[in-house]
Amino acid sequence: MSDQWRSRIVRHGKRSPEKLQANPKNYRTHPPRQREALAATLDEIGWVQDVVVNERTGVIVDGHLRVELAVERGEKTVPVVYVDLSPEEEALVLATLDPLAAMATVNDGKLEALLAEINVTDDALTALLADLAKNAGIAQEVEG
Repeated sequence: MSDQWRSRIVRHGKRSPEKLQANPKNYRTHPPRQREALAATLDEIGWVQDVVVNERTGVIVDGHLRVELAVERGEKTVPVVYVDLSPEEEALVLATLDPLAAMATVNDGKLEALLAEINVTDDALTALLADLAKNAGIAQEVEG
């Protein structure tokens, strides 16, 4: 094992979402509520995270829903970060990236302060933020 983490990032670019290939091993599905909340976030803010594509295999490693929504909306390009992974490494990233993020815990005080700063008008975003507060036990009115 090396003392330093290697960067697997090869390059950044933009690509037509219609030309990006979904990973046939992707096991995640996206319910309507998630689709609506992500679409509303993209409408409100725009892109803040690249779609991850494995340059070796040409398939999406992370960002399937963002690509689906971009195709539905008719976006010409999406931001992409290309990585160089073996098929085995790609499978590991696909299996663990979202679950690792989901392992994070919530600092209720910081979440409450953060939510107090946010003002949204979209129903899907309002519901998402209300659920965050409720799940943290700080159910408060989210301005909408």
